[in-house]
Amino acid sequence: MLYIVGFYHLNNYLHPDLWFSGLTSASVETMTTAVLATFTFISGYMLRRYDFRSLNDVNVFYRKRLIRFYPLFVLSAIGLYIMRYAYFQQLILGISGLALFTDTPIKTLWFISMLMLLYAITPMIRYHALIRNRGRQLLSLCAIIILLIFLYWNGIIEKRLLIYAPLYVIGLGMKDINFSKKTWLVIAIVSLIAIIATIPLNAVNDVVISCLLALFGASLIVSLGFLLPINAFDKLIYFFAYSSMAAYMFHRHIYGVSLLIFGIREEEIVYLTWWGASLVLMVVFVASWGIQSIYDKCVAHLLNTSK
Repeated sequence: MLYIVGFYHLNNYLHPDLWFSGLTSASVETMTTAVLATFTFISGYMLRRYDFRSLNDVNVFYRKRLIRFYPLFVLSAIGLYIMRYAYFQQLILGISGLALFTDTPIKTLWFISMLMLLYAITPMIRYHALIRNRGRQLLSLCAIIILLIFLYWNGIIEKRLLIYAPLYVIGLGMKDINFSKKTWLVIAIVSLIAIIATIPLNAVNDVVISCLLALFGASLIVSLGFLLPINAFDKLIYFFAYSSMAAYMFHRHIYGVSLLIFGIREEEIVYLTWWGASLVLMVVFVASWGIQSIYDKCVAHLLNTSK
């Protein structure tokens, strides 16, 4: 989330001289694919504990997922529409979970809309009779990939759904990750070599290469998470993790207001200085912590009241 909000999207609010271009732009796009693939994989992996045996299990799952993010998501989408960052059709398709069934999905929030769609099909993938058999799980993964290819080939879905959805399904189907550090090191090295070998082939088939970069990029980032001593920064990581969802949903709004108040105008462009953008980034995460905290308290109060 720090990468997306604090680096990738920050590019939009700086002077054009600082925008990504050339080889830098290509490298950034590769990294972005890997980061989003990792986030998608983790989203599926964290939901692998669900075992759907009845309609009530499905209802409980949907209710928990919607309460977790949907009201904030709708508020964010409406805010982007008011800011003219999205038009009405993008808004409706986005909050319906169908953003990637159009060539011009709602910017930024398309990812949350995609997760909504993946949540919707999770009960089918994690159906009790299916997950007891590894062969059936593999067949279901293959069936989903074939369906996605068919939909993309016929122009029904945007390519990003084809790129990231398989990572979510893989995460759903995995058992607990308990590899040794040596195994993680091997995975990291193999993934890095695969990424380096894949990048020059980008002109061959953009979608196929993007799928490979997503798979190996996620493998590399996840393996680094087990190899690097990140536990030493657990409090800082918790802060960013807790703030991350609200930061993703509302950073465009905060940056937009900052441009109106502090933006430097040159002819037809408005931008922030590097140090100004860095300060706004700090504000984004502090404000997002507050937004998430207030939202969680409101949800807890409503749930307690309804009992």
